[in-house]
Amino acid sequence: MAATARQEALKEEISQLKKKLNEEEKEKMEAEIRAKEKEDNLRNSVKALLGAADILANIVGNPLADSAIDAISLALDSGELL
Repeated sequence: MAATARQEALKEEISQLKKKLNEEEKEKMEAEIRAKEKEDNLRNSVKALLGAADILANIVGNPLADSAIDAISLALDSGELL
């Protein structure tokens, strides 16, 4: 009888642990999605700022600024984080 009760208790504990693991995995996936969205928003903001800087560099005609903007744009387009 005691062995059966112990087995039932262990089954319940395993069930609870599996449920907790599933919840943690779900939370992790949701956090990864939020991080990806933030990264995408940041990348888009940087691209917009670079576009504005490129316009300014073209007006000013600064070749060094153009080179830096081109390098950063290339890095962004390649998907690498700055």
